[in-house]
Amino acid sequence: MLDFLFGPLRRKGSKDIARERLQFVIVSERIPKNVLEMMRAEILKVITNYVEIDEGSIDLQVEMADAGDGRRKVPALVANVPIIKVKVPGR
Repeated sequence: MLDFLFGPLRRKGSKDIARERLQFVIVSERIPKNVLEMMRAEILKVITNYVEIDEGSIDLQVEMADAGDGRRKVPALVANVPIIKVKVPGR
């Protein structure tokens, strides 16, 4: 019955873990530093339309995150952007 609700309950083997780590390394190496910097600039351009941010403290990284199916992980772009204050439209 639990398999129907949650899918097969099995532990990840070392093969699965190694595959996820290799996928992460491959994706991380495929994104050149200059592309990450371009992405950072574009993201900040949009964000600053709505909030004032501490640009010196921004952290942008590629990390492994749950895929949402509870069984695998996928590379994810994670941005930590400290917000100083929200901009109020019309002011």
